[in-house]
Amino acid sequence: PGLAWDGPMGVLINRGSASASEIFAAAIQDYGRGLVMGEPSFGKGTVQTLVNLDRGNPGEKARYGELKMTIAQFFRINGGTTQLRGVTPDIKMPVTSDPE
Repeated sequence: PGLAWDGPMGVLINRGSASASEIFAAAIQDYGRGLVMGEPSFGKGTVQTLVNLDRGNPGEKARYGELKMTIAQFFRINGGTTQLRGVTPDIKMPVTSDPE
């Protein structure tokens, strides 16, 4: 019926933040509910699934493997995407590891 928290909020992300953590950080940023801090996130805004290519041959030895298919894409509240772009933090913090 109301907000669970109306106090200050900060979300810490880094280049390892992907999928659900990016969606959460982007929503907090887009709704203006808090500040996103850290470094730009990974940039994964899609959903994949594996399709077993041997499913038509149940009982036989696996021969064809699997196919990874993209089945959905997440969009930000503002209409943008995190795919390949990630979430840009409001406050950039120093990186403590070598990205290489």
